[in-house]
Amino acid sequence: MKFFSENTLKILRYSLMCLVYTALHTIIFGKLVLLPVQMTAVHALIHALLFGVTGFLSGVAVHFGNYRSLPVFQKIINYATLYVLGTLLCLGGGYLLTGFILGNEKAALFVPLIPALAFIALLFFVILLLHDALLPLRQTGGELVEKENERKTDAEPDENREEQPAEALERIVVRVGQKIHVILLPDILYLQSDGDYVQIHTPKGRYLKEQTMKYFELHLPVRLFVRVHRSFIVNVEHISRIELFEKQNQLILLKDGQRIKMSVAGYKALRSALGL
Repeated sequence: MKFFSENTLKILRYSLMCLVYTALHTIIFGKLVLLPVQMTAVHALIHALLFGVTGFLSGVAVHFGNYRSLPVFQKIINYATLYVLGTLLCLGGGYLLTGFILGNEKAALFVPLIPALAFIALLFFVILLLHDALLPLRQTGGELVEKENERKTDAEPDENREEQPAEALERIVVRVGQKIHVILLPDILYLQSDGDYVQIHTPKGRYLKEQTMKYFELHLPVRLFVRVHRSFIVNVEHISRIELFEKQNQLILLKDGQRIKMSVAGYKALRSALGL
């Protein structure tokens, strides 16, 4: 039984992080500025809240801007812009709020801490980058879990796959930065699980969509798209041939040369879809 919702747990987690940062900020910087602990604690709490707000806004920008699908150069520019804007918000906002609460004279005493605060902002930014880079690893939950789930999938094929929903997808809409891309189903080569997202591979490139593989499995036309693996859904119109790979495992070779692995259950589902 879950006593707390996912959002509640996130709020509790961020609140705890805010309190921990406030305590560390107060202890460490309090020795540098030699001010009463109450004043240093106020300064610490202000920056803890600002770092939290900046991190949240940066996460929203990365999410809705679909940063992970951007070219490398554009991605670097976007992330650098996020860091500069976030740092300015934290430092400028922190100084103004400290001056508003404690007075401008006392706020000026914290000016020597600006380089250290900028470095802390950089650390938070690096954490954001690492979270974005390591996100795909969350899809497996570890190699042992992935293998166990695949064995279960192979042993128990999804019998509901043939039950096509009343309204199947006709196109997929994806936002990349300020652009909106409309992807037609015939243009899709395959879909690949990528953490909390799904990669949609097309001849023109790949796009990230925040959705589950199960959703696409149930809403894509069953005669055109087959889930050949827990991490892959393939458009059968783009299959060139099927090859043997490592004992009884099979590989799909697409017309553009890409290879996709199949599970035992996925191989059976593909054979059924192809009428073999």
